[in-house]
Amino acid sequence: MGLSKEKAVLLILCVLLATSIGIAYYFWRKPVTRTYYVVTCRYRQEAKFDPIIIIRPSFLYENRTILHPGETAYLNLVKQVNISFHYRFNCSQPPTSFTLNYSVDGVLEVEGGWRKIFTLTSNKISDQMEIEENYTLKIEEIKKIIQIIEEETGIHATKYFYKIIPHIQVETSTNAGLISETYEPIMTIILSNIKSGGYINFAGLNYVREGNLGYYRNREVVWSLFGLSSTVRTMRYISLIIIACFSASLLYVVKLMVTKPPPSPIEEIKKKYGDKIVESCGTPNKQIKEITIRVKSIEDLYKVSEETIRPILHEETFSENEGRKIKQHVFYVLDDNIRYEHIIEEPVAEKGKNRGKPHKSLKYL
Repeated sequence: MGLSKEKAVLLILCVLLATSIGIAYYFWRKPVTRTYYVVTCRYRQEAKFDPIIIIRPSFLYENRTILHPGETAYLNLVKQVNISFHYRFNCSQPPTSFTLNYSVDGVLEVEGGWRKIFTLTSNKISDQMEIEENYTLKIEEIKKIIQIIEEETGIHATKYFYKIIPHIQVETSTNAGLISETYEPIMTIILSNIKSGGYINFAGLNYVREGNLGYYRNREVVWSLFGLSSTVRTMRYISLIIIACFSASLLYVVKLMVTKPPPSPIEEIKKKYGDKIVESCGTPNKQIKEITIRVKSIEDLYKVSEETIRPILHEETFSENEGRKIKQHVFYVLDDNIRYEHIIEEPVAEKGKNRGKPHKSLKYL
């Protein structure tokens, strides 16, 4: 059995309402705005250590006296190490004020053991964005210091580290804001196997640190489909409006279905037995006297129709009873001179009365 028109509309509205709720749920879960960072100023700090190794003339290096990082420098040949330290500060916006406060320490240590600090450059203040310092480290003096500490502590190591550590404090003002940073690049000289001659290596020669100033801003999240775009906030409002429209439509259809009067028994009979009922234009004329048999119900008349293989005829007549107009629905089956009939009387409602009320005054004869 197919769905009635009202039920089909009701089902479609339920599906559309459920879909619109799902769409609203999707948009209400998405963020309305997204935070992003706006850079107003970029700055950069560069630190570079440039060591030069001074050695004694030797057959190995063809009497050369200078070696550079990357070349093996044996301690027995090394006299001293000259180190140039260069620092530079760059900013995308011209500073309105700039102060550079710095000092440099030398640290001789054993990893996980003792540590000896030397001041290479005492505290200095400069208004220049670029500085350079030069140092000379005599290897024999460093070896003597190591020997003294070993004799005092009784600890001997295969590697010793001499670190050059600048302590840099930058304070600068720009139109984008204040920059205040502490920076400590570290160059390390590694002295290996001092007792058996050994050699030296370098680590941490070049450093770069970048930073920026800025602020956070919120931006509306955009949603697009098939070339059409809108903000998520707008789609939230649209989805709520669609839900409201479908909800109102659904309530209206339900109200119509609830308030609609039920079909009369006559309509139910025609709906159920419509394929067997033939509308009559009047009582047929017969020469032979007709025998009338009244059946109790329309179901019994249907059985007669099935057994006799005759259609059910339907005839409407009108009569008056105590001033009230009565409509008679006569359902009958003709089988030769026998007439099987079932009569239902229905009062005819006056204009403006009983409109939309259920059919309660039917009389079965």
